[in-house]
Amino acid sequence: MKNMKRQTGVRQSFLNSAPLFVALFSILMPGRLVALDLELMRVGGYDTSGRALGLAVSGNYAYVADELDGLQVIDVSNPANPQRVGGYDTMYAFGVAVSGNYAYVADYDAGLLVIDVSNPADPQRVGGYDTSGNAWAVAVSGNFAYVAAGGAGLQVINVSNPANPRRVGGYAGNFAYVADYTAGLQVIDVSNPASPQRVGGYDTSDSARGVAVSGNYAYVGGYDAGLQVIDVSNPANPRRVGGNSAFGASDVVVAGTNVFVAARFSGLVILDLFRPSLRLEPVSPQQPGGFRFLVRGDAGLSVRVQRSANLRDWEDWQALTLGATASELSDLDASTNSHRFYRAVTP
Repeated sequence: MKNMKRQTGVRQSFLNSAPLFVALFSILMPGRLVALDLELMRVGGYDTSGRALGLAVSGNYAYVADELDGLQVIDVSNPANPQRVGGYDTMYAFGVAVSGNYAYVADYDAGLLVIDVSNPADPQRVGGYDTSGNAWAVAVSGNFAYVAAGGAGLQVINVSNPANPRRVGGYAGNFAYVADYTAGLQVIDVSNPASPQRVGGYDTSDSARGVAVSGNYAYVGGYDAGLQVIDVSNPANPRRVGGNSAFGASDVVVAGTNVFVAARFSGLVILDLFRPSLRLEPVSPQQPGGFRFLVRGDAGLSVRVQRSANLRDWEDWQALTLGATASELSDLDASTNSHRFYRAVTP
């Protein structure tokens, strides 16, 4: 199966007339479907003053761990035009998580910092914990902060009293999705906290630096490959389904219908959430002189099926609303052209 990457300005004959280019194949190769690696589309961004390495989003604000420039607070109520509203100067801000009125900053050799962000324009430090290893990343669930502390491994910190965090231990959830640097994405079953087990993984072919999971998809950030979207509906067999390589990615957060990326020298980048692609599947056997295929996708989705003889000029051919089962289409005069291609697009 041949993969093709969707990029704005590339293969414009495929893309200019379609908000979402989904699938394509030719009647000359009825058994071969050309599948696409769909690109997440950028909707906005903010160029921070440092290197954006970590990111958290809460309400209308994005909190950026901006390395030497500390914690940056960005108003993202308008994703197309984010604005900085405040910040807090730390030593080496590598990661950040937000829960309630507090931002938890993984500040490298300064450990975990707890910062009150109830006033986003004037954040204030209220506490901290000196981790035994360099604090690279942090996640918060309930009263616990989970800190990736380099050679010291995962440290679990009780932050029920933000002014006096203390180290404890444990896990949360059935699966942990780990951005494991050169080892790519790792999926760990932690349903038994005493005996975590690796159940699957995906070789991102790049240093996996950050990961966020929403629904069936893991969004993995890497310096070279940018953002990769991995289908983890089968934890034992993750597979890539999309991404965006226009920037290097250090950390990723999914909030609402957007993906927020700490994009290093590109600052904060905001993308549209990944939309699962439609699928076109040839039907066998084919009828003489014509061409039959199936259209699959989310039930209730309205799509337009287009056809072309040259991959440049597309005509609307069929409009349909998808149901719970695949819709079959037949082009009875397909053989009147030496070539004929098909694609499905959303309105």
